[in-house]
Amino acid sequence: MIRLLQSIDFRCVSTVRADMKSAPDMSNLYFLRRLNLSMKKIISYLLFATIIAGMLSGCKRQTDKSDSFTIVTSFAPVYALTLTITDGSDVNVVNMAESVTGCVHDYQLSTANMRTVETADLFITNGSGMENNFIDKITSQYTDLTVIDSSEGITNLLADSEHDHESASESHEEEEVNPHTWMSLENAAAQVKNIANALITHNPENKAIYEKNADNFRSQIEEIKLEFTEKFDSLANNKIVIFHESFEYLAAEFNLTVTNIISDSEGNAPDPQQIQSVINSINQEDVHVIVTEPQYSDSTANVIATDTGAVVYSLDPLVTGTMNAASYVTVMRSNLEVLYNALKNI
Repeated sequence: MIRLLQSIDFRCVSTVRADMKSAPDMSNLYFLRRLNLSMKKIISYLLFATIIAGMLSGCKRQTDKSDSFTIVTSFAPVYALTLTITDGSDVNVVNMAESVTGCVHDYQLSTANMRTVETADLFITNGSGMENNFIDKITSQYTDLTVIDSSEGITNLLADSEHDHESASESHEEEEVNPHTWMSLENAAAQVKNIANALITHNPENKAIYEKNADNFRSQIEEIKLEFTEKFDSLANNKIVIFHESFEYLAAEFNLTVTNIISDSEGNAPDPQQIQSVINSINQEDVHVIVTEPQYSDSTANVIATDTGAVVYSLDPLVTGTMNAASYVTVMRSNLEVLYNALKNI
């Protein structure tokens, strides 16, 4: 802006003023017009410089709006795990995706989302491909942003699963992985550890809190896993049908047999031929439990249940709703209780 101002020839204004003093009265209109044109030129320069300065400042992340260390998470389950780690600290944790979003496989970033990310000291993602639809846009826009992949080091299930089941939807490519890592208790503990390590590195002032919370979370996970491993191992029939692939991790952790997945990876319902294929498989496999999620319609599951005598149970994958530091443990324990009681009563 300074260079633009320096380039303006202010001598023209002085010249006009001098000319006005020396000119005859009947010619003043001519000199006034020259003065008006010169001032318009100056104002145009100033307006242009202001616009350019505003555009340049908008390209920078505004991380200095608050003294608080700010963490932005990609969506609900990562938000819940991060709240578990930061509980009792003075950091600010904000979730990017709206609480009603669900999984973010095909999520489209909004202007509000980008403004939220702009404030982040750390951006924490689930990883394992969950944010692939938008992560490049974020990292290319904010090149100085530190991004944490919370699932780093976790062994993924393939999207078409390593379980012996028949999917009712179109098959996935072999290399595609199932990104719903947090639905395994062990994976969630590993993700919490990754998040804690990242926070200790970038916000060491709260190291003691992060370490304590991570240890507490690990203890709770081990207790729940031990309890339900014993319960599920005692079952005579551990076969289930799931609506969406998110519960494959939970089934694998407790050695449950997934015979069918009703929808595809995006949660789309199957066509009538595929529904009939699931019905036939359930009858042949002696399956009595169908697991759905509150984020999807259970109408297809209910049709299948009517034709097979199976019972529909809804489990929560933590992808919507209000989260707090206790959400993950509370919801997952509830899921396991519902599933165990469903299978126990066969």
